[in-house]
Order: sequence, then C-alpha cells, then structure tokens
Amino acid sequence: DDFASAIGEDLTGKSNIKVLWGYVPTGKGIRYGKALKFNVAGTPSDSCPAGTSVDGSNASICVLSGTYTEDLYLSNNFDYRLEGTVRIGDDNSVNPTLTIEPGVTTYGTSGNDFLWIDRGAKLIANGTPSAPIIMTSASDADATATTRGEWGGLVINGNAPINGCSEGTALCESAGEGNSGLFGGNDAEDDSGSLTYLIVKYAGFLINDLDELNGIAFQGVGSGTNVDYVQVHNNQDDGVEFFGGTVMPGIST
Repeated sequence: DDFASAIGEDLTGKSNIKVLWGYVPTGKGIRYGKALKFNVAGTPSDSCPAGTSVDGSNASICVLSGTYTEDLYLSNNFDYRLEGTVRIGDDNSVNPTLTIEPGVTTYGTSGNDFLWIDRGAKLIANGTPSAPIIMTSASDADATATTRGEWGGLVINGNAPINGCSEGTALCESAGEGNSGLFGGNDAEDDSGSLTYLIVKYAGFLINDLDELNGIAFQGVGSGTNVDYVQVHNNQDDGVEFFGGTVMPGIST
C-alpha cells in the first residue's frame, strides 16, 4: 500500500508493474537506469474463492460443485474438492475460463467426481516444475502401487473436427463417455486453454463395459490448445484418450 501511494498508482488486479528508476548526481541532471519489473503479491484471501464453498469444518479446502457459467479462479492458498460432476461452461452458449494457480491440488472422492470443460470454455492450468498442479484422489496419502479408479478424471470437450459421421454431415459431433456432453465441430484451431506441468493421479471410472472415464479425455480438442508436460499416473482405464480433434500434446504416462 505504501508503494502504491508513493507512485500514485492503484495496483488492484495487477500481477506485475514496471518502474523506471533514476538518480541525480550533484550538479547534474537526472540519470535513468533500466526499467525494473516487479511482481505484485496480493494478500492471500482467508476465504474460499467466489463460486466455491468451505469443505465442512476444514477451512483449508474449498468445494467445487455443479455448473459454472462465469470465470472461476482457484488460488494456491487452498486445496479443492470436486463434488460430483463439476462442469465449466454450457456447450458454447456461455464460455467461462477456469484458471488454476501453480501448486494447487484438487481432490475427488468417488468415480462420480470429475472435472468437465465444455465446448467453448477454457481450462488454464499452468503449473511449474517446482509447483505442478495435481488432480488426485482424496485418499492420495494412502495410495499404493495398485491404487487406481479413485475418482473420475478430467474431460475436455472442443469444437475441432472428429470423424464417425455419415459423409456430407455438416457438423460432426458425438456424445462423450460418462455423460460428459457433446464434442466436435468445424474449428481445427479451437482453443480449450492451456495445460502445463499438470499431474492426474488415481483417476478413471468404469461406468459399464462401454462407458468409462479416463485420466484425461481430449474430445474434439483443437490445435489452439496448449498441452505440455502432462502426466497421468495409475489410471483405471486409459491414461489419456483422444476422440478426434487436432491437439498436439506432450504427455507422460
């Protein structure tokens, strides 16, 4: 606050600023140095982000549930629990962005808990090598080499082309597994966001022999989506499954 007052600038909502510093030698004019860039560190909130709620008496965990039609930002001063199907967007009719800070961990407690990014919406989940984003089971601490299928996983639907439709079909689309909505379209460069340094652990859920949730399902995801340094560990079904689309990820399984 003192710095903001000194420079006469409101820093609310800013992530960084640049300052041009200078000095005045005796009897000479001002001398300028190079511009310096500073990160603006906000005071961590002591309440769950808007759109989430406190997980019972555990104030360090916030709960995501239902469908989100507005942007949602998950800060790294909390962990987060998925409650049932957590849907971001509404099939191109509203297009919010879910942003997850580096170092965040999300938990699922059953196969019914999964994160679904709908067509038109975006997921910005950019971790770092030292602070990856982790999506895992609530029983992660007790996991063994055979632990898997503890929660649903991550589903991303896009508007990129898929196949499997009759010749001449104007818009080829299909229904996703796990009741995860429609995917597919005509935009090969569709952008569903960015995933880097993301780890998905102990996911996957067998609904029936023909219908399964995977670690990460890329369903009609376009080439405008950035996917790199992504790992899926101990998944029940496919670690990563592609249903059409044009995305070109870098993946470790």
